[in-house]
Amino acid sequence: MRHVKKRRQNHQHFAAYEAKLKEMKEKLAEIDMEINEQQAQKQNVFEKLQERQDLELLVAEQQESLEIMRRHENDEFVFTVRRRRKG
Repeated sequence: MRHVKKRRQNHQHFAAYEAKLKEMKEKLAEIDMEINEQQAQKQNVFEKLQERQDLELLVAEQQESLEIMRRHENDEFVFTVRRRRKG
């Protein structure tokens, strides 16, 4: 009789360990999912930051080009006015 009781206790003991192991594996899977989601969010943020930096560079280049064009236009205007006065 003791042998049967001991076997039943062992079975219950193993079942408890298996349940705990299953619970821990599920928690690991949950953590992995959270990590993957966070990595995807970080990648998205990184891509947006890169896009922003690229756009900032384009804006700076465009502003510089516009300033050069304005200076050049003003220089031409001054040259044209001077020529007319001389003539």
